[in-house]
Amino acid sequence: MVRCGKLFIISGPAGIGKNTVVNALLTHISDGSLARSVTATTRPPRKGEIDGKHYHFISKENFLSWIGSGAFLEYALVHGKHYYGSLKKDVLNKTSKGIDVILVIDVQGFLQIINKNLDIDIVSIFIEPENFEVLEERMHKRGSENNCEIENRLCTFKNEISFASRYKYVIVSNSQEHDFSELLNIYTKEKHENNGR
Repeated sequence: MVRCGKLFIISGPAGIGKNTVVNALLTHISDGSLARSVTATTRPPRKGEIDGKHYHFISKENFLSWIGSGAFLEYALVHGKHYYGSLKKDVLNKTSKGIDVILVIDVQGFLQIINKNLDIDIVSIFIEPENFEVLEERMHKRGSENNCEIENRLCTFKNEISFASRYKYVIVSNSQEHDFSELLNIYTKEKHENNGR
């Protein structure tokens, strides 16, 4: 019997380093058993981002059309500005072949997925900062948002942190090495539990 893949959901505030540790995990697990779901978004690409690799960059009109056709496993309007969504077909095609899928999404998306009662094993992980000041410092160092955007993201985080207890695991972010080690430990533990549902 083919093992069904699990869906690993990673959430946490902007600037916490989710993509960095996820990319490190994908590099470490290079046998094809773990894949990242590429999120669709209406925001413009940042410098160095490649369409189809980092995100599917699409117009707002196309995104709304895809919502209407039921193409998304979850979607959200983030910070009142841009839409983000996970393509259902992309995720379920992989898990049906025994491939674990890792999905970096916000709390809104996580809540949508767990409320759908999907026939798939979900492993949810929230990465949070040691404190609010550390997060603010990281966001300023990143330099990809202006002060107004940083303030909006920090306000969003204050709301999101209240949902951390809904996740199966919480990682308190320290260093990249620490966060990667914690994520790898969780992945390894979950990989070997409930194989062949």
